[in-house]
Amino acid sequence: MDHLMELREASLPGPHGSFFPSGGGGLSLTLDAGTSHVILGNTESVLRAIGAVLTGREALAGGELRLDGKAAAFLSPADALKRGFAFSPGVFDPISVMGHARLLYPGAKPLRRDTGALLEAFLPGVRPDTPAGKLPPEGKLALQLFLSAVRGDRLLALEDPMRDISPAALDAAARSVDRLARTGCCVVILTRRPRHARAGTRLTAVTDGGAVFDGLSDEADIRFLEEILGLGGRTRENLREAIPGGVVLEVRGLSARRKRDRAPLRGVSFEIREGEITGLCAMKGEGGERLLRILAGLEKPAGGRVRLNGNILRRYDYPLIHRSVRYIPPPSPAPFELMPDVTVMDSLAMQCSRFSSLFVHGVLRRDRLKAYTRFILKEYPVGAEENTPLSCLDEAAVRMLLEAPELDRSGSVLLLSHPGEGLTPDRLRFVRRCLEEEKTDRTGILYLTDQVDEAMAICDRVLVMYGGSVVLECDSLNASRKQIALAMSGRGDAEGPVLL
Repeated sequence: MDHLMELREASLPGPHGSFFPSGGGGLSLTLDAGTSHVILGNTESVLRAIGAVLTGREALAGGELRLDGKAAAFLSPADALKRGFAFSPGVFDPISVMGHARLLYPGAKPLRRDTGALLEAFLPGVRPDTPAGKLPPEGKLALQLFLSAVRGDRLLALEDPMRDISPAALDAAARSVDRLARTGCCVVILTRRPRHARAGTRLTAVTDGGAVFDGLSDEADIRFLEEILGLGGRTRENLREAIPGGVVLEVRGLSARRKRDRAPLRGVSFEIREGEITGLCAMKGEGGERLLRILAGLEKPAGGRVRLNGNILRRYDYPLIHRSVRYIPPPSPAPFELMPDVTVMDSLAMQCSRFSSLFVHGVLRRDRLKAYTRFILKEYPVGAEENTPLSCLDEAAVRMLLEAPELDRSGSVLLLSHPGEGLTPDRLRFVRRCLEEEKTDRTGILYLTDQVDEAMAICDRVLVMYGGSVVLECDSLNASRKQIALAMSGRGDAEGPVLL
């Protein structure tokens, strides 16, 4: 049986005329009709090159491309699209669902397939005149798959299609992908996230242009994929060099009056950059925790300006902040002995925000909650079942259960307050791996701690707060431990500053 597409010892085109791999070997890959195939890569450039070759946007630098068992080559992207090999460009929010389908046929020609049945299969209950902007992320993915089915593609390449989809909707998104595959199309998912490896039936892991694993997606777990891709062993220095740092959160002159037992803030100014962990070293009671609560929208400041993703927050609107900012509060003993019947699923239901995809028209969907609970217990080391009472879990497991929803939610800013306090070494290593993954996703992270060694080991930049003000800002690689400790105790003048 001939394969739909086959790459034999292929050298992929790279930037500035280079190619992958740079010496010897190549990528061998087989794609069959009616399957969903995940290609997991360690770099964006390799995945971009594979997608370009599969859809005719780039030619192979070496090796052989075969279609239906015969040697072939694409003359242009239009030639590849004519043969049924397409790359999905995404959707446009103002255009309706059926408007996207009409764009496939210029000149307002009638559609050549029964779009009504396909629309009901991929987007059940969605009206044809619904704007794409009103669809959730999993709905936008289903819209792209629907358009591919209307067009009759033989192969559809998708670049990181699961990135913005919530964990509760991943199963629905995987079913949509499988639905398109059953029509005879080969769905190729290009991603850097090991957690999305099971969105397809087959999996190929690629590093530097060569395949290091090829088989069924169920045969490889997440830790194995992280090891072979080198994601678990990345150092802080390499991650910082690989990811540019644009400003995602800018704070200027933020102030807050003293309130009961909460310390005041006096003219706090700093920046959080994407793909970088900014450490905030402060003793308890010096204003660090209150600063995080203000940035998370839980308190209002008395003055100052906060710019989030380039937009000045004139009013602290919680739904607006919730879409971009995630906040993990400090560990605190919870009175679970007063609620002995609360289970793991009940706890996740209480943590769910009404803005999440678990709610439909303000009502919590039980089926989505069950799928979400199974996902959390599978991906995070909680060590419990859906109906396990919280009173049966140790403190570290409860901490992980409370932090998992925020770690898994999408957002450009992540605020953590003392995340390493009270955790076992295994769970602490897992949290640090999550932070490394957040850095690769270009998330700006603010890490509050009162441990100098912890801040210097994990963070890229260090801010020191004392008396409600930032008194020192330095690079963690060149900082002096003594200087940071003195600044935290209010004796920062003992040495000269190491300001950036």
